Formats: sequence, structure tokens, C-alpha cells
Amino acid sequence: MSQRSQVPAGDAGQAQPGPEQRARTAHRFAWLSLLLFPFSLVGAFLLGDGLATLLGAPVDGSTAPPVWVALTVGVPAVLVFSVPALLAALLSRRAARLGRPSPWGPAIVGGVLVIVFCGQNLLSYLAQVLVG
Repeated sequence: MSQRSQVPAGDAGQAQPGPEQRARTAHRFAWLSLLLFPFSLVGAFLLGDGLATLLGAPVDGSTAPPVWVALTVGVPAVLVFSVPALLAALLSRRAARLGRPSPWGPAIVGGVLVIVFCGQNLLSYLAQVLVG
């Protein structure tokens, strides 16, 4: 008797997904990753308020904190908020590499959301500094 490797009966009929199917799946997950933005927004605000409290900055908005405090609080908060956009960009890149036509929509939407978040926070800080 020869000793050959036996293929289990359950795996014999299953075919591996092709590049087109994997590209479609990556693109779908890129869009779905944008659903993580509400959670990353909550995480960014919790992290920002926590860091501001640790640094002794007022979190009620009565006075503007110094620039170094705003940067120390703002940069990690923006990084936490940016996680879904980064995930969308990575999955869009994978879909593009696998041949998906025009896969960059989720990455663009995520990037725009991050830019709007940064701009809104920057304008809020500038208004606090200028108006008082």
C-alpha cells in the first residue's frame, strides 16, 4: 500500500476565491470600515478630555489652553479618530492591487472626514484664542 496524502472529503469541492472576489470583498470591507467612525469619535473625545484633565487644562471651554497643551491633547485624539480612515485606505489599496476598478471611494470619504474633524477643532481653538 502506498501512503499518499489524503484530502479530506469536505474540502475537495471547495474552490479558493479568485482575485476578483477578494477585490470585491476588500472593497466592501473598506466601505464597512467607515462605520467605525462614531466609535473612534467617542474614543477621540474621551482620550482628549482625559489628557486635558491630566494636564490641568480646562475642559469646559471657558479659556483656551496653551498651544503645547492643545497639541498634546489634539494629536493623539486625531490619531484615534483617523483609525477608520486608515483602515479604509489599506483595504482600498488591497482592492486596487487585486484589480478592482476605482476602489478609492472609501479612502477619500475617510480622509475628508478626518480633514473636516481637524479643521473644525482647529477653528474652535482659534476662536477661543481670538475671542477669549
